[in-house]
Amino acid sequence: MNISARCYRAAYVFGRINAPVRYLKLTALLACCWPLILLGESGAALEHEHKAVIPKHAYETNSLGGWRCDRGYVRSAQTCEPIKIPPNAYLNAHGSRWKCERGFRKDGMKCIKIEVPVHGYLSSSPYGKGWQCERAYEAVDDRCVKISLPEHAYLTDSPFGDRWQCERGFRATRGECVAVTVPANAHLNDRGDGWSCDRSYSRVGEVCGRR
Repeated sequence: MNISARCYRAAYVFGRINAPVRYLKLTALLACCWPLILLGESGAALEHEHKAVIPKHAYETNSLGGWRCDRGYVRSAQTCEPIKIPPNAYLNAHGSRWKCERGFRKDGMKCIKIEVPVHGYLSSSPYGKGWQCERAYEAVDDRCVKISLPEHAYLTDSPFGDRWQCERGFRATRGECVAVTVPANAHLNDRGDGWSCDRSYSRVGEVCGRR
């Protein structure tokens, strides 16, 4: 709908409001719109002038601003500038920015190679150093150091705390796995790192006495 048509429609609506207000608003509306009505097609041309000017490497949209840059370009004021992709990088899925290739990490406006230590491997996480240690190794500074397992222990998959646990029948004590001494009339508990008294017995210190 061009400007002239909108003025006609607004005049019709204002003409239906209450009489005391109608003449004042209608007079003001016609004073504003009458020149455009007289212009006819010129009014449409004037409306066209207010449409967004789409720069090179952009396309029209219904979003705020009226246009967006093509893939591989970024908005800069009223133009679209090509995205500068550094070596070892590529455009993301939306084509609006760049990401480093696998084996590289972002450092400012460049991609630097990730140095993976011996017994390490590249990780898929965008955080951290970009690498993780193999099983049975843990990260110490920029190295992967073999985890020291005490006797009667095994590795766990926990990324936090102790990386090993004691076998059933043993409990961790000062970095070692010490055998659990089970007294008479008792048995290993469910976790296997302690003991519980048999039925009809209760614990008295380090022994089980009949109730």
